[in-house]
Amino acid sequence: MGKVAQPLRVAVTGTAVSPAIDVTLALLGKGKTLSEYESDRDDKKLINVGQKP
Repeated sequence: MGKVAQPLRVAVTGTAVSPAIDVTLALLGKGKTLSEYESDRDDKKLINVGQKP
């Protein structure tokens, strides 16, 4: 997952510290994961990986 794991972790959990990202996503489930990600994306808290600010 490389550069995607940490921003995704922050988006879905609200913190930079959590169990392994695959475990975290599995525990949250697809619906909750997508909901949290979309909420952060809509709030423009996420920046696109690889894009310059």
